[in-house]
Amino acid sequence: MLNKQMKSLRSMSKLFTIAIFIVFLHGSTSAQTCDNPTPLCGEVETQTTEFSLSSFIGETIDSCLTGDQVSVLKFHTTYLNSDEGVDVSLSGLECSDIELNMIVVEFSLLEPCNSSLYTAVSECVTTTQEVTFTTESLYTNTDYLILISYTTGIIELPCSFNIEVSGEPLSIEACCPTNIQYLESVDLEVLGGDGGLGYIWSPEE
Repeated sequence: MLNKQMKSLRSMSKLFTIAIFIVFLHGSTSAQTCDNPTPLCGEVETQTTEFSLSSFIGETIDSCLTGDQVSVLKFHTTYLNSDEGVDVSLSGLECSDIELNMIVVEFSLLEPCNSSLYTAVSECVTTTQEVTFTTESLYTNTDYLILISYTTGIIELPCSFNIEVSGEPLSIEACCPTNIQYLESVDLEVLGGDGGLGYIWSPEE
């Protein structure tokens, strides 16, 4: 009798461990949201496939983001002062002709998910195909969110696309490259960047 109880407990323990693993795995593959946006680097194309349930009803941006699914991406401007905006480009859309709604907003770093504090810095863009649009002039050294939404039908269809941000506000200006000789090693200081994102320097030499 005791052996049967021990075997039963071991089986329950294994099932509990498997259940925990499944929950953890599910959490690790969750979609990008306002508190965990996909980071974008300037002039680097990023594929987006993840959306999450969301609603902006009653908020100032609800006239644009009318869908029930949203994907959230983030970019950071540098210290380079510019009157130009940032170009946002979508390509490689595979969304079964689903209409996408997009807008770029300034947000509160303390409350990134408080959409009542969002301030639009671009027009509302609606598209079913490749598109490029430009934001207003932006603050230096500031994070911005790109919000992209669509409405699911009775049968939820997958949606994926490539997104790229570019423009002078995302550039890094290095001083006096003529002073750096070929094969010479130099230390560079990056102002206004997030070291956790990593950087791609061009030219590499």
